Amino acid sequence: MAARRVLTQGGGHPEDHRLAVAAILELVDRLEAMLEHTTDMITVIAEDGTIRYSNRAAGLLTGHGEEVNGSPALDLIHPEDIDTAASTLERCLAEAGCEVSAELRIRRADGSWRYVDAYAKNCLHDPVAGIVVSMRDITARKAAEEGLVAANQALQESLRETEAVQAQLVLQERLAAIGELAATVGHELRNPLAVITNALYLLRRALAGGGDPARHLDTAEREVAAASAIVSDLLDYARARQPVMAPIDVADLAAEVLSTVPVSPGVSVVVEGGATVVAADRDMLRQVLVNLVSNGLEAMPDGGTLSVSTAPTPDGGAQVAVADTGAGIDPDVLPRMNEPFFSGKARGVGLGLAVTQRIVSAHGGDITVASTPGEGTTFTVVLPPPQG
Repeated sequence: MAARRVLTQGGGHPEDHRLAVAAILELVDRLEAMLEHTTDMITVIAEDGTIRYSNRAAGLLTGHGEEVNGSPALDLIHPEDIDTAASTLERCLAEAGCEVSAELRIRRADGSWRYVDAYAKNCLHDPVAGIVVSMRDITARKAAEEGLVAANQALQESLRETEAVQAQLVLQERLAAIGELAATVGHELRNPLAVITNALYLLRRALAGGGDPARHLDTAEREVAAASAIVSDLLDYARARQPVMAPIDVADLAAEVLSTVPVSPGVSVVVEGGATVVAADRDMLRQVLVNLVSNGLEAMPDGGTLSVSTAPTPDGGAQVAVADTGAGIDPDVLPRMNEPFFSGKARGVGLGLAVTQRIVSAHGGDITVASTPGEGTTFTVVLPPPQG
């Protein structure tokens, strides 16, 4: 610009021309220094698509020197990117001042490829310029992106494999549980069936000899009830229905249960507490109390005291405690009491407490057990207050 002012204002004086030329040369040197020392790659493309100029940064990137000047710019583009580059160049040529950008791969002199983010502007209105293309090397960024994509794919594949392994483990656990169930149920049902068969044989002999068959009928009836209880436990455990809530007086329900469960001779029953109302499923809560009372009675074959106490909790819920004075539970066994198919009894499939735990949880409550060997066991059920 300084040179143009000298030429336009200074007329035709030789000194003015000398100053103008000097200014032009200084400007050229400054621009050349700027172009050659910038880290951005600058390339100028003529209207016919050939390379007119490339700065030093472009030469360092591509490994090409001035020998590429005059050659088609598209010759340096990766075959897979030719269509993108050609359409981008065509759009840029269509309008003076048009600006376009694209990600491309350009060929180095050694035959390798570099990713560049190219920005082009149509400066053909200035005959000295042409299409000015500024490029930045993004090869490292693209490699990182591709590495991230590959890592993500590997992670997804690993997750799929993990899910497959987990599914297989779940299947194996189910098969193991079925096997354990089959073994336990088969063993437990075989005993009452054998006793019933023996009782029927003795009954037949008693009838033939005119004896009293009542004792053998009692035995068969007792074992049928035992087998029926096993089947009931299995059905109760398999049915995971949601409770149908209604106001229930826990004390009345406990009294009802105690009136229906047979109490062995030598066992005294103590009931404590008054009316305590909660929202619960009556049938399901009754089953909880039947299971806990039955367990307490079975723990005292030689007699003892069964205590059932009800009380409200500070938050408006209810607490039911069933305690016995039996032999207690071994500390090593205590953590496994709620496990399905685990039983500390000589007989039984070990589902009673598992069903109890499931019902209490379905009501939003909690059940705990405290036991001292030789002194007895207490099961405590805490139910939440009615909602609304």
